[in-house]
Amino acid sequence: MRLWNVLLLIAIVCGLFIWHQLPKPLPELEPLAADPVPASARQLAQGRVTGLQHRNNTHAWLGIPYAQPPTGALRWRAPRPLESPPQPLQATAFGNLCPQLGGRAIEIDPDLHGQPVGDEDCLYLNVWAPRFDPGTTPAGAGRLPVMVWIHGGGNSVGASDSYDLSALAGQHQLIAVSINYRLGPMGWFSHRALKDAGASAEDNSGNYGTLDIVRALEWVRDNISAFGGDPDNVTVFGESAGGVNVVTLMVAPKARGLFHRAIVQSGSTRSASVIEAENLVDAALPGQPGSSGEVLLALLMRDHGLPDRIAARHRLAQMSNADIAAYLRGKTAADILQTYPLTSVGSMLQIPAVIRDGSVLPQRPFPEVLATPGGYNTVPVITGTNRDEMKLFMFFDPDYVERRFGLLLRAKDAPAYQRRASYLSDAWRARSVHDLGDQLYRSGNHQVFAYRFDWDEEANSVFAPINTMLGAAHGLEIPFVMNRFEGLLNKPGIFTEGTRDSREALSQAMMSYWAAFAYDGTPGTGRNDELPDWEPWRDDTDGGTTIVFDTPHDGGIRIVNDDLTLASIKQRLARDSSIASREERCDYYVLLYKGTAHWNTEEYLNLGLEGCADIPPEHNTL
Repeated sequence: MRLWNVLLLIAIVCGLFIWHQLPKPLPELEPLAADPVPASARQLAQGRVTGLQHRNNTHAWLGIPYAQPPTGALRWRAPRPLESPPQPLQATAFGNLCPQLGGRAIEIDPDLHGQPVGDEDCLYLNVWAPRFDPGTTPAGAGRLPVMVWIHGGGNSVGASDSYDLSALAGQHQLIAVSINYRLGPMGWFSHRALKDAGASAEDNSGNYGTLDIVRALEWVRDNISAFGGDPDNVTVFGESAGGVNVVTLMVAPKARGLFHRAIVQSGSTRSASVIEAENLVDAALPGQPGSSGEVLLALLMRDHGLPDRIAARHRLAQMSNADIAAYLRGKTAADILQTYPLTSVGSMLQIPAVIRDGSVLPQRPFPEVLATPGGYNTVPVITGTNRDEMKLFMFFDPDYVERRFGLLLRAKDAPAYQRRASYLSDAWRARSVHDLGDQLYRSGNHQVFAYRFDWDEEANSVFAPINTMLGAAHGLEIPFVMNRFEGLLNKPGIFTEGTRDSREALSQAMMSYWAAFAYDGTPGTGRNDELPDWEPWRDDTDGGTTIVFDTPHDGGIRIVNDDLTLASIKQRLARDSSIASREERCDYYVLLYKGTAHWNTEEYLNLGLEGCADIPPEHNTL
């Protein structure tokens, strides 16, 4: 009996030791009061609106509608301006989520992960402004810069209410706006049966999420002066899919004049053709796995108990376009969402977004458009990525990471984990920074600024080496840009008390650069002229001019010449002696280059010492 007591005591001590070693999340901020504040009253075109007192000495107006609900006959149609008569609005709570599957991209009940959530009535935005006494809201030449945040989430998940823009607005005296926009198949869905000969090109475009963002910018143009904002000085900024959407605004004719600077955080220039968005995967001109054609077949098989694609195609052949349109419009958002293949990141859908329809967005690939002088909305641009982008996705992937008891974790093959993350993250950077910077520079736009985010000071313990497994991962720059570490990414071990001071200093610097860019179109030395001079992108033999964001412990904020290109990654791949197998080397080549202009069959067949002749390149592209 005494032995059992000793063993129990040892187990308790070990358990307490492990618990103490495991990282803890930061405490959440106190919730805000929801009562409207009379001093926040503003007169808009749609009527009088009041908000609430928010953090960082701001007022916030939450859940303001900027378009008619895209429901019923307005599903899969361009957003319509509000038609309701002017009426008072208490804007003290965020609007509905747009339809999506619950997951990590939004704070939601874990029991709803993977389940449909949201409402099609979701076109709402939020505004933050410094607290002005009644009658002192800036006007005329004194109006403040405006920054409009476009959230990420693969264009299939996410919401504006996950982000707090009060620090940017309050500390740097500007107006900040965040928006919801239609997601997934509600936001990007192109099918021949939904195209009405009597409808506008926008209604038939398939790019409804893109048009929502444009409509939100039109609302900003028409209403932001009431909050003290300057409609002629608007910066759009977004991360991940939000960064992609910033790029779409740069190439969208309808967005011309609605914004004046652009910040692309971990975005890309990728898009889908109409063929990829509509056709079946086994068509002569194949579509993507999440095309509207594939989704329609999946719905027919599920609803009618059809045994296979052949039977579904036979039934489809018996339906007119009117029948198909009525069938699709009769489905709930949940019905449609649940037919899509998922990405490796939980609830994100494999969906072709955005679509080069030839009206809302050009038919030509975006890199060609952006390299053409006068071919796009030419504005000053910041573009950058995080050093370890892909680690976020690998961190949650059981193919790469082993978890025990929901707490302890380790990479299944640590060297392979680091190697794969490096190659895929570097390729992301080469496309989104070096290629994009060069395209813009060739077009004559010399107001382009590049960054790399390197912060990697998460917790590191024998039970959870988060700093090496997550590092400077995708999305981690967002809390620094917004000075909000208690929000969406506040997970155990990411932001710890021990790094609070250095995190705060880096966050203040990044906010200062972002705000200076919003004011003047150049980040320069920050709002207070006390930071390293962030010079414009210039690509030469030594690489492109880039600013690195990090704490003094790891070199601090500094200017470097970044020579990372897709060509240099190829050279590294061919001679990398750390790669464990021929199959791994060939796999990287396929992942990085298949389906792009950089693919070279002869190069693939002779890659490395042994080549890849007997390894068919049958993988999806990144």
